Amino acid sequence: MAQPFYATQNEVSTVLKQRDPNALRRDLTILKNQLVEATKDRVDPMAKRTRPLVEYVQSCSDCSDLTDLWDFQARDNISSLECLVPEVISLFLSLCTTPIIRPFGLQLVQAILGRQLKIINRGVASMRIPHCIATFKVLESMCGIGSAATKEVFHTFNFQTEGFSRASRYRKKTKSKNPNSYLYDLRTAYVRLVLALFKYGDADVKKEALGVRNLVNAIFTGIDEDAYLLAEEILTTTKAHIIEDYSIPRPVKAFFFSSYILEKIGKLYTRTEPELVGAEETKVPADLAHQFLISVCTNPGFGLCYKDDGWYPIQNAEQGKTAEKAQNRAIAKFLTSLKPSDDMRQQELVRKILAACPGMVQGYWQGISFSVEPRLSSKWLANLALLQRIVRLPVPSLYYGDTNLYPASPPATNVILDSILPNVFGRAVSTRGLKNASPLVSYATTLFLSAVFLKYADVLKALEKAISTMNDGESSKKWNDCIVYIREGFTRRLPDLLTIVTVYQPAGSSENDMQEDDSNDNIAIQHQMLHDASLRLLSYYQKYLPETFMESTVDPGKFIPTDILSMRPESLVHLLQLLLSVSDFKWTAKAGKGSFSHITTLLTLYLQTPYKHIRDLTTKLINETLSDSFMFRHDPDEVRPWLEALPRNFVTAGIKGNVPLTDEQNTVLQFVDECVERFSRSQYRYLDQAVDMLNSVNMEYLEREDNSRLLGQLLRSSDSNDFPFSPLLLTVIQHMQSFKGEKRPVVRFVTKLVVLLISKQKVPFYLEHISKSLRDYVMELQKTTSTPGNEEQWSIYDMIQQMQGCLSGLHGNDGDIVLAKASYDKNKKMNDLLSDELDIDINARQQSMIDILCELSVAEMNQYLGPIADLCVNKLEWLSFEPLVEYLSERHPRAGNLFDYNDIRTIKSLDSEGNPAATLLTAIPFATLFHNTWMGCPKNTTAMEAMQYTIERMESQQLVTVQTLVFEKLSVLVSSNNMNTNDQLNLALDLLQHTFTTLSKEDDTEINLVQLKESAIDHPVLIELSIQFVDQVKHLASGTYTDIDAEFIHIAVKNLDLLGQKRISNELMDHLVKMKYDSFSQYCKKNKNPQLQADISRLLIILVEDLSRRQIELPHEAFIQVTKVWEARSFQDKDILSLLDACVSNEPAISTLLTTCSQLVTQHIIAGYQCSIDMALISDACEKSSIDIPKLVSQSLDQNIPMTSRLVDIVEMGCKSNTDEYLKLFLEKILPRLAASANPNKKTVVDISIDFYDRLADFVHTSTFDWTTLDGEVVRDYILNTVLDNITNAPAIRFTSNLIEEAYENYDKKEPIETYIRRVLDHEKYQQLTNPSTNETVDERAAIIKLVNRLNVIQPEILANHHGLLDQLLTSYGATTSEPDRLILEILRSCEARGGSTILPKMLMWGPGSDRNRQAHAQAGTLLHADTISMETLGSIDAVLMQRTYMHFPVDISLNTMETVTDESIYDPSFFLPLFANLISSGAVECRKFIDCNALGLVTVSLSSVDDQVRMLGYQMMDQYYDMIQHVRFHEDREVRLLLNGLKNSIVDRSDLDVPPRIPPTVTVCVAHALTILMQPGHYMYPHISRWILRTPSFDMNFVPMFTFLFTSATTTHKKERLWLLQMLSSSIWTREDYKIFSRNRVWDMITSFYNSALADHASKKAVIEIVSRAMRIPDIAVSLIRNHGLITWIEQILVLSEDMEEVKTWSNLRDNALNITKTHYKDQLPILLQPLIENI
Repeated sequence: MAQPFYATQNEVSTVLKQRDPNALRRDLTILKNQLVEATKDRVDPMAKRTRPLVEYVQSCSDCSDLTDLWDFQARDNISSLECLVPEVISLFLSLCTTPIIRPFGLQLVQAILGRQLKIINRGVASMRIPHCIATFKVLESMCGIGSAATKEVFHTFNFQTEGFSRASRYRKKTKSKNPNSYLYDLRTAYVRLVLALFKYGDADVKKEALGVRNLVNAIFTGIDEDAYLLAEEILTTTKAHIIEDYSIPRPVKAFFFSSYILEKIGKLYTRTEPELVGAEETKVPADLAHQFLISVCTNPGFGLCYKDDGWYPIQNAEQGKTAEKAQNRAIAKFLTSLKPSDDMRQQELVRKILAACPGMVQGYWQGISFSVEPRLSSKWLANLALLQRIVRLPVPSLYYGDTNLYPASPPATNVILDSILPNVFGRAVSTRGLKNASPLVSYATTLFLSAVFLKYADVLKALEKAISTMNDGESSKKWNDCIVYIREGFTRRLPDLLTIVTVYQPAGSSENDMQEDDSNDNIAIQHQMLHDASLRLLSYYQKYLPETFMESTVDPGKFIPTDILSMRPESLVHLLQLLLSVSDFKWTAKAGKGSFSHITTLLTLYLQTPYKHIRDLTTKLINETLSDSFMFRHDPDEVRPWLEALPRNFVTAGIKGNVPLTDEQNTVLQFVDECVERFSRSQYRYLDQAVDMLNSVNMEYLEREDNSRLLGQLLRSSDSNDFPFSPLLLTVIQHMQSFKGEKRPVVRFVTKLVVLLISKQKVPFYLEHISKSLRDYVMELQKTTSTPGNEEQWSIYDMIQQMQGCLSGLHGNDGDIVLAKASYDKNKKMNDLLSDELDIDINARQQSMIDILCELSVAEMNQYLGPIADLCVNKLEWLSFEPLVEYLSERHPRAGNLFDYNDIRTIKSLDSEGNPAATLLTAIPFATLFHNTWMGCPKNTTAMEAMQYTIERMESQQLVTVQTLVFEKLSVLVSSNNMNTNDQLNLALDLLQHTFTTLSKEDDTEINLVQLKESAIDHPVLIELSIQFVDQVKHLASGTYTDIDAEFIHIAVKNLDLLGQKRISNELMDHLVKMKYDSFSQYCKKNKNPQLQADISRLLIILVEDLSRRQIELPHEAFIQVTKVWEARSFQDKDILSLLDACVSNEPAISTLLTTCSQLVTQHIIAGYQCSIDMALISDACEKSSIDIPKLVSQSLDQNIPMTSRLVDIVEMGCKSNTDEYLKLFLEKILPRLAASANPNKKTVVDISIDFYDRLADFVHTSTFDWTTLDGEVVRDYILNTVLDNITNAPAIRFTSNLIEEAYENYDKKEPIETYIRRVLDHEKYQQLTNPSTNETVDERAAIIKLVNRLNVIQPEILANHHGLLDQLLTSYGATTSEPDRLILEILRSCEARGGSTILPKMLMWGPGSDRNRQAHAQAGTLLHADTISMETLGSIDAVLMQRTYMHFPVDISLNTMETVTDESIYDPSFFLPLFANLISSGAVECRKFIDCNALGLVTVSLSSVDDQVRMLGYQMMDQYYDMIQHVRFHEDREVRLLLNGLKNSIVDRSDLDVPPRIPPTVTVCVAHALTILMQPGHYMYPHISRWILRTPSFDMNFVPMFTFLFTSATTTHKKERLWLLQMLSSSIWTREDYKIFSRNRVWDMITSFYNSALADHASKKAVIEIVSRAMRIPDIAVSLIRNHGLITWIEQILVLSEDMEEVKTWSNLRDNALNITKTHYKDQLPILLQPLIENI
């Protein structure tokens, strides 16, 4: 059954007017239910049950029905209605929150506060809970009307009234399962009333409410017992309307939210069980509190958390930050009440607070209540885990405050140490933890100490970063000392190293024992974990505190076990990290008797470990260990080839754990170990042998008759101690003869090593010497030679030949690859393996493949290469083809060229999918690819592509090695007498270029690319090549063509940068200038060598461009040569264009070049390319060359050319002849394209540059073209498309405005102008783009408003007769003096002047959303009501901006003309003054609101205007307002009337004058400020203003009010008072008469003395600068200040004494302005007294 309701407004009225208690109870219940339904979600005025209620409210002239009803109930004390009536009234108030009836709500609020306040007080004090709740709801609903109503409630209702505070404690004692039962508690009503003050009140109300005793804190006192939904409402409202309200001062918020309040909120942490919040939904109250506290306590600068100074103590904080520190102490105190060990939420809160405020950490450790004494308990483990998490908090910023600078002194050492390792867990406690009988306690302590070391590392990194930025030696010394003190203090707090060792050794031995006895796996795992943790801790000791190892005499090598591979991977990582940080690792020592040395043990680990991370660490350890030894000190990077030369075991599939060593690997490791031991015993002997070898080889080569000057230079450039390879290699060669093991693996290792070492050589002679010794030794072992192509097993002789071939760069094989097919029997094993017929596992397959490869000849490999490569990847799990790559690298190029394989020859690209041979090439090392390419096929594109692919994936250091290899081969090549070397030369230079290109893409700070390239360019071989190239060009210049090598010239020009372009550019240019280009062209044609001609032309262009960019003067003949070359078209257009760009600064050169290529440049610009040449030069060149620009433009219009600003420049150049037809054609062509580009439905794409539209708009203004002759359809289509689809493009709209202005000049029809206006104003994005309150669309707003203004100028009758369009226009109006707002005001004035009716109702509302509000009020008929004006018109005024407006009141503002106002950040008085005049004259202004929004201040200051009409209007408004205020009452009405009386009494003889007198701004501005101050009794100026008003009945117009008293004030707020006075003075000097008032008070003498005193702070100085600046805007005043007050001398004194660069710049500009004003004033005929002063500046 549907509930009854009242369907008409008359029924509602009847109910409220009847006085029968019984009937009232029945009818009001129905009305209450109807109101509840109407206000349940959102008030919809058109809803069935809501509409009668809204209509009733709209029909009421006042609210007497409701107030009389409440009076009736209270007077007769009808208990049955004591709850019902206030509930109905509160629901009516809730209904009035909708805009159309909000004025009724305001009226009802004022009536209740005026008439029913006693009833409310009785209701609050009532002992009947429902009555109290109903009363509280009325108060809450009154606040819901808005900020004005909330302010009235707060200031009128007495919150200390009887019974009010008790309401915060009343809640039902019985627990209910209904989650909404809290709604019927009195506490809930109290809480919601208090929250309403913050939801709807302004900043002043909130600030005062927080200061009312026991008002707000009462809602937090019992929050831990509130229902979840109520607690959520409290915390959500608090965060949204208090914490996030930035208009409330942060100190006010911080003062209120004390540690007591936070602790009350923190009590919600105890409620961890889910609670019902709905029918089935549950939530946890602890989560609610946690989220709130996290948001307000952990974000510096937000909420309650102030930005803390980190590790810097309070006394070092910046001035003004002490209060912030004090506020954070409330959070610090709150921290001590939390229990982070018991609750993860509280632990997270603690960690985040300490991370946000690192300065609290030290105090937190001192205030903790939990124990950290080691014991086996969950509580202790939780406490230690918390400590560890706090220690690992990030290091705070060490910058000084908010600057990016470090202070001169570092933070206090004890503060830093407490953040790293707090004293509560110092040496004694941590030692007991390590020695505890429980392994778990020891393990936890070890983990904590490891975390401490990581924090210590972070701190050191931060401190060292700070030191690296300091230039001051004293400051850096302090910071370095800080590091020393921290290291010492940290060491003292840590346990002794031997304690860690005692933990490690039992753990390690226990681990070994448990491995033998697996009876207890858990104990074994415990010991393993403890072993790993302690080893890691030892590595940290060695890494960060190495002196502890030296002091304890613990040898890190003792931690290396005999069988290192038996260690777990985790332990290995820690052990390797420990050894990496050891500076004096004894790598020659042995772990046990009969074992290898430590270095060989590491090599074994390197070969056997399956883990990449361990292999990388081992590699790094081997490199660092050996690089410091005598063996590799000459080149630490040489360790890499020694490691790469070691044999590898590729049978890894199916193996879990370490890879087993092969016999070959064992042999080589034994050999290397013996060599290392032999070298370490006699290292100086081998060093001497290396030196002797160097000297012997050098002398032998230099004494040869065929020696090369280049190679000799390279030999002599080597230092005698700069070994070409490790002296260990000599030991290796010597030990081979005495080695007792198998020789073949050793020879294989050594030959592979020598080949790898080639990339480390400058010249090959030293390795050739080694190679000769090795060859002699091998020839003794193997007397016979072999055929490498058909040989099944690669012999040691072939290995030597392969090595020597790579060294010499020549083929050393005895025969080519034999491509004949082998017999079936021969290949049966391979065929079986490829056919997948073998029933063996993958491990056996891998071994089988390796065995076959050892026996497979190159000729057979030629048949199987592709299938083998496919098998490796797809079935044998060799993704990098490891054994196959080793096979090919070992045999080629000795057995023939690698790229002669059939499967490789067919490769067209490395990107070929499904080609395993192409993938194989990418896996082959660069050295193998290079040696094969260099010796056999330097032109092979596949080889080049493969090498480039490999180079691009190399590390920076490897790329340097590649360059060394290339330079070595190139040096030998250039030194040889071979004539056919160009292919190899081209290959070498291309590879060098590619290495530099790759290096430029890498971000490697260790490689200085510029320095590396300069070093390469200075390499002797490239210098030699550059000399040869210069000789070739010299021959060309002399006309001697017989010895010309055209291919070499081509290569040199292509790689000119490598040959030292900067070094040889001048010499080359000297030769090229002398060259006879005509005879050279004939020679090239005769010999059919166009490439040579193109190369020389290209060289000329490169040199001219390079020298021009380096601003080196060139002979004029060089540019003449360029023109000859250009005329012959020997190079591309882009080259000459690049050259022109380089010569921009050389006007003669540009003129010369443009004589022949002006048409090209013009076409280049038309095509849309950038060009930096001056358009005037291009125009002159085109004119001299008779270039038909209109023709070029017309031809280009048939193509889709880009629209650029330079295109418009070209079009303008063509306007010198045939302007009309030419421009008409151009515009009628591009306008449709621009229209199409704006239309998203068309696929036409036109490239339009950013500045095209603006340049085209300027052209529209400057052109004499008759724009009205354009095709109207074309213009209309463009405008409509732009307005509809391109309105967001501000430049396009600006051009459209100019086009409309010109194309519709003298246009007298409404269409299509009206269509344009409607399309703009009705556009869906219009309000968004023209929103005056955002800075994101400033350009778009200005362009669109200007467009609308232009349209209105053409046809003003459209908007004048269609006022509905003004609604949209006014949403764009900000009522300021900015240009768009002035244009809108011009439109409004035009509509007012030409329309038949007033537009005042329209102008009452402006800005975003004003159209909707205006429509709502118009429908309700309340548009001109006083409440509407007060709420909407005056409510939309920004009081701060209005105050700025009267402080910067435009001096020459008038009511009729549209003057330009420079300050755009103020309201427009020419709009507001007439508006206020209309409102005041109609009596529709609320006097208090008019003062609050500073409107009366603006009216008061208008009395000082120099314009008579403005003053007359101001006087008129003041007279009318003065009459109105006599009949209104508000809190401060008497003070305001007294102030206005004083101003009125000060005006004399007004009736005798035709024009009202001008009041000095010193008085009006002071009165305007006083009006605002009187509304704020707590303002620091309130006593002074009151004293000024009460002192005399009138004000002295000839003096500055309160100047002497305020300027010399000694009160506690004297700085604020003086600043207020100075700011008032800066707003009070408009004319020379005002200047005289300043002089009477000796203002100039006072402020000049004050400025240079110690009393002047930064803000006061800015105010003085503003006073001087405003005074100097008036020439007479500026001259008087210079003549009578020594302004220039005073400014010069400031410039000398000031150290602030911004201050110096400001005063310098003021001085220059003063001098210019003086010179202009005297028309350069300075008085004699001023001449010395002015001329000496």
